[in-house]
Amino acid sequence: MHINCSAEVETYPGPDGIDASDQYSVTVLQDGQRYPAFVYKSTTTFHRDKRDRTTSWTTFSFSKPIQVEVTKLKGRAKSCVIRPSRQSIQARVRDNTATFIIDKPQKLSIEFDNDITHSMLLFADPIEEDCPDPADPNVLYFGPGQHDIGIGRELHHNQNVYIAGGAYVWGSFRVLGDEVTVRGRGVLSAGKWRKYVTKGDPGSGRLHDFKMIYGRSANDCTYEGITIVDFPSFAMIAGKHSVISNIKTIGWYHNCDGIAISEHGLVSDCFLKVNDDALKLYWDHVRINDVTIWQYKNGAPFQWNWHSMSPRDVQVRDCDVVHIEYDHDANNRAVFNAAKKQGGHHRDFLFENITIEEPQLWRLFAFNMSGDAKVSKTLFRNLRLAGPPLHQNEMHGDITLRFDNATVAGRKVNTPKQLGFPQSDASMIQLQ
Repeated sequence: MHINCSAEVETYPGPDGIDASDQYSVTVLQDGQRYPAFVYKSTTTFHRDKRDRTTSWTTFSFSKPIQVEVTKLKGRAKSCVIRPSRQSIQARVRDNTATFIIDKPQKLSIEFDNDITHSMLLFADPIEEDCPDPADPNVLYFGPGQHDIGIGRELHHNQNVYIAGGAYVWGSFRVLGDEVTVRGRGVLSAGKWRKYVTKGDPGSGRLHDFKMIYGRSANDCTYEGITIVDFPSFAMIAGKHSVISNIKTIGWYHNCDGIAISEHGLVSDCFLKVNDDALKLYWDHVRINDVTIWQYKNGAPFQWNWHSMSPRDVQVRDCDVVHIEYDHDANNRAVFNAAKKQGGHHRDFLFENITIEEPQLWRLFAFNMSGDAKVSKTLFRNLRLAGPPLHQNEMHGDITLRFDNATVAGRKVNTPKQLGFPQSDASMIQLQ
């Protein structure tokens, strides 16, 4: 099917052989017309979950205000919260259905009765422009339906890949050339190979093969629009001067990191549900804007370093961390983390308009650094916490952090202790 890029509402067919979610259904309404949206479901593969967690999601595209109906198919629903809360979207609940209006592209978590055991994510995308022709020989085109490309499908210089809405692609890509484009509204999944990466399985050594889009040395690439699910390792690793936008990830494995992008890279308008580090801030001149993060039980939303790199000029703006589900401590259980770092100098970092919605915040900072490791010229402007950290920050190294207008539960922070810093670390902190 050739997707109609001129429509004002575009929903996508469910691929043959892929079951619709048994937890939720979604319908969108515009100008008196009703459009059912296919709802997918992913079931946890995390070894501690006992298969009792699921995530359902749907994707559609639109270009003017629409009404959305999300129906809970099992049990009763009395209330609904829509996150990120910063978007101020209010839902009316009646007969197990939440109804609300959206007037711009959004990536939302729809939460009935404060229960996230079976989560529902809604990806309302902008209408696509310049959709390729399926017959174009210069495009690797995946139309609606299932496709098995295997592990590490190679992409070369200036190659274009299009994964249409309604396409479900099993496999991963290894990007070997510059100026590659991967885009669309479809799904890229490693779920078919989950038996090889389950904890304790002899095949778990193949984790490296399952980086879903691996292009560390591929520069000037563009990745847009697709949803990456059931991935056991990185969702994306991109090269220099690359752009990642409107990407969504849903992962359960203990090692499923989100996005790492190299020097002069841009990440914008993404939703990352992960069970390892969401964003890797390892390289110079990186820009990250408008990312929503659901951090599962492992990893950090913002991972600064794992070894001895010295990134500078990193700017992160307008990001929301809607959930953090840590249930035990480790060296990477914090919103901002630098683990196993020996030496190196982080400098000229800016975090602006960062909202942490998780009320039971485990820890804000864990900088476990040694040697001559240093952090300087780092500013947090408009950092908002829903509640105080449950555990003190861990700060080891030569560190100076500055905060401009930090708040906890709506109240301005006046002392480092309010952000979880012990008195012994107060000299590292500047408040204004």
